[in-house]
Amino acid sequence: MDDVYEAPDGGYRLRRLAQGRIWVAVSFGAPIDDRLAALTSGRFALRDAGPRAWLIVDDDIRPFAEAEKALAPEGALVDISHGRARYEISGPGARAKLATGIAVDMSPVAFAEGAACETMFNQIGVHLTRTGADRFEILTGLSFAESLWRELMS
Repeated sequence: MDDVYEAPDGGYRLRRLAQGRIWVAVSFGAPIDDRLAALTSGRFALRDAGPRAWLIVDDDIRPFAEAEKALAPEGALVDISHGRARYEISGPGARAKLATGIAVDMSPVAFAEGAACETMFNQIGVHLTRTGADRFEILTGLSFAESLWRELMS
């Protein structure tokens, strides 16, 4: 399977991203925002994943044991890298394509750059992050990766 797909009308481009590191950070109730921010190196690396939960998606990050220690005892970290696929969809038609399967208002006002959420694309669970004006990163479980790719191509 190819790593890049260009829509025939040129409206969007879909590509597979390197797996990178994908960690789930949770707080046991105490604020850990400052410590979380210190763990990441890139823009949009820290993403909301629910109440007191965040995803850290970064290719250039400190070692897991060091990061885990930095959050303890108020928080914990789980490495889910091995179980996720990363895709990027970009271009002027990216929002319209995503709107065919996602019930999230992705207008720039409602879903600004850096916004992230857990949602569904049709029947496939995804984590969606807006990483640019017309660019989104999508994470899904490896067992759904091929199905999501086909859904986004159709």
